[in-house]
Amino acid sequence: MNTAIEKFKKRIINFCENKYFKVSLLFILFLLSSGLQIVDKIPMIGKLDGAFFISAALLLTIASLIKGRENNYINIFILLLGGLSFLSVLWSIEPVETFKNSILFISTSIIAIYIGQNYKKSEIFRMLMFWFILLMVANLIAIIFKFPGIYQIDETRYESAIKGLFRHRNSLGLYMAFGGSMSLWFLLQFKDNNKIKSLYAINLLGSIVLLYLSKSMTAMLLGVSFLLLVIITRYKKVSKVLIYSIIPVLIGAVYFLVYQPQWFKDFLLAIGRNPTLTGRSLIWQGAVKAIEYKAFIGYGYGSFWTINPYSVLFILPIYRSIPVNAHNGFMDIMIDFGIIGAIIVFIWLGLTLRKTKKLMDYVSERNYKYLSFSLAYFLFILMYNLFETVFIRQKSVIYITLIIFANMVYRISKEEK
Repeated sequence: MNTAIEKFKKRIINFCENKYFKVSLLFILFLLSSGLQIVDKIPMIGKLDGAFFISAALLLTIASLIKGRENNYINIFILLLGGLSFLSVLWSIEPVETFKNSILFISTSIIAIYIGQNYKKSEIFRMLMFWFILLMVANLIAIIFKFPGIYQIDETRYESAIKGLFRHRNSLGLYMAFGGSMSLWFLLQFKDNNKIKSLYAINLLGSIVLLYLSKSMTAMLLGVSFLLLVIITRYKKVSKVLIYSIIPVLIGAVYFLVYQPQWFKDFLLAIGRNPTLTGRSLIWQGAVKAIEYKAFIGYGYGSFWTINPYSVLFILPIYRSIPVNAHNGFMDIMIDFGIIGAIIVFIWLGLTLRKTKKLMDYVSERNYKYLSFSLAYFLFILMYNLFETVFIRQKSVIYITLIIFANMVYRISKEEK
């Protein structure tokens, strides 16, 4: 009996460590989590994506238990948040919606944690790079041959705004900013042969072109910031300054964006931007009122942005419709989880940044290249989260990679010790 159990355990471990399984897991995960139209257009994919997340999470949980891998404090806070999301079914205004979202959020978190703990750092970066090259090439082909559905037809402010193969042009902009910045990182860090370097350069150029075609001002401005962060985080002293400054910068940015003093409105007009930031400030006014009404525990994970008495009361009179989210990830954390969830998230962020800062005092050059990109990515997403909700979301490549890079920081710490 014991022999049969041991054989079963060994098969599970061998299966999960098989290189074809590892590549397939990551690419299917990204395909279902990148906001691509194909998930909607092929009914079979849309129906099976939930089953994939749940079954993959169960399999990887079993593999982790067999390995007996020690969980770190970074993951404990993420799992606590997953538990809170599930518990919020009890007070959710849409309990069925919260239940489904919570299952997917927990599943997404487990898969991301497993990848962050078990894939080699070089494997993760090269798989990510290959994925972004595929996205860039596929979207350029779709645009060149004018595939149906590549234009954002509901966007009236810009002529011919492109969304490519994504559901929305903002997603195209976001992923091209990510892929382009990763290409720059590879060009700066690795001494690959000229053919490989040319591939990275082509991807960087193609990503910049697609970023421009998306007409997403948020993605373009912050995409440039990401490229700069990739360059300047190569220097440890600069990285430390960025870590110390990010929290006060975020607090100040939230205040200026939400409450908008007159000089800030004048500044936005001077640079050619609408003071409402394409309607975001109207959503934020209603979101602040909703947060004040249920500040402690929130409305239940993923339940507020539906047709319900609270969204109708706080959002509809100001914005004239119900958006899909607050277009500010920090506000959505408060709306979903209340103060309790926000505390968990900010402790997780604070500990991750603190660990990153401490590592800079003794990390080797071999590992610093991974640490520097992780830091650049954290800072980029924290800034992007001021304008879009890309943080703490189920089935989201952005959330998945945040968890992966956070675990990478912890692994580097263990290696260096």
